[in-house]
Amino acid sequence: MKKYIWLLVVFVTTIINAQDKKQIVKDSVKTEVVKVVTSYVPKITDAFKIKQKPTISHTKETEKKQLNYQIYSVPVAST
Repeated sequence: MKKYIWLLVVFVTTIINAQDKKQIVKDSVKTEVVKVVTSYVPKITDAFKIKQKPTISHTKETEKKQLNYQIYSVPVAST
């Protein structure tokens, strides 16, 4: 019996050690010092409104479907 337990321990240890270990990936982001020459000046260019209305083709798929529903009255227990 001791022999089987010993073989089981050796077998399990071998399997655990045979697994691929994940390598720890080092951070590849490097830090640098940035020298700011000018300040940031946000600028928005002129935009023009589109004067053309979109055309929508109405088909059976875009029509409103009738909604059917029912309300079931259920007594509510109050304390």
